[in-house]
Amino acid sequence: MKAFNIHLSSKNDLALTILFADEQYKIIYDGGIIGALSFQGNTHQFIKAEDVVPGQLPLYDYKKTNENTPIEPLELRQNEIEEIATHILETKM
Repeated sequence: MKAFNIHLSSKNDLALTILFADEQYKIIYDGGIIGALSFQGNTHQFIKAEDVVPGQLPLYDYKKTNENTPIEPLELRQNEIEEIATHILETKM
């Protein structure tokens, strides 16, 4: 499966890239991993960034953003994780 982009309406249309690798759907923001989802059927489990198999990608470091961008960590809440899972399931079909 190729990488694809999604937009989270619950986070002001935040754009994320989803990449399937190592049996995980890696969630990528600004070139770095912010987490992943693993699926068994329609059931999913969120994987924290530090527990993701990184491969060639670094973990997301919010401190390395553009100087004009406010520096604050990007955290995913449960409703945002559910929205990401829904996007992934729709793409898998």
